Amino acid sequence: MIIKLGRSGGFAGLRRPPQVLDTTSLDQSRSAALHELMQGAGFFDLPAEILPARPMPDSFQYAVTVEDGSRAHTVTTTENAAPESLRALLHAVQAELRNQSGAAPSPPS
Repeated sequence: MIIKLGRSGGFAGLRRPPQVLDTTSLDQSRSAALHELMQGAGFFDLPAEILPARPMPDSFQYAVTVEDGSRAHTVTTTENAAPESLRALLHAVQAELRNQSGAAPSPPS
């Protein structure tokens, strides 16, 4: 499974290029945990946009794409608008990407 995570917004309105996580590069337990979170969020059944009714200034917006076999789906959301199950997936992907880059882990926002 390939997961692409892009983030934009914040105080400076920055737009980062998407980061890519290939779950086949992870050990089996971490890969399985991400698969479970993706399935638990019902990711492939989510709408393409989950945004707040009223935009929140300086908030981060995320675009997450999951490619799993022949299926691919992208969801654009914000931290506040995402359902808890999707937030859990976002936090786990962010943690794996930090591990991948060698950065010190930081708590999810």
